Amino acid sequence: MHSGTNFRRRQHQDSPGHQNGKHAANNIHERILMKLTDRTILITGGSAGIGLAFALKFLELGNQVIVTGRRESVLDELKANYPKLHTIQSDVADPAHVAALFRRLAPNRRPNG
Repeated sequence: MHSGTNFRRRQHQDSPGHQNGKHAANNIHERILMKLTDRTILITGGSAGIGLAFALKFLELGNQVIVTGRRESVLDELKANYPKLHTIQSDVADPAHVAALFRRLAPNRRPNG
């Protein structure tokens, strides 16, 4: 499935195929549960809006969270307010910034490999 991630499959009890404790043979619904604690999570565009909301929730759950954003002043303010949050100035619309971000976060890995 996904290398490097821990997923568990659980049959969804509320699915339409669930009848009296049995699943219809051709209508089994599964829900994939992902471990959401003790991870390192990168959120691009995480300095505001929904990205920031996710970042703060993941931080609250005990993860190492890295957010990127274009404006250094906004990132500095976030770092001051949330010292455990890691910030990196980067613009994902710029391919050179994306490549630099990859090299910084995964120095011993090759893209697509």
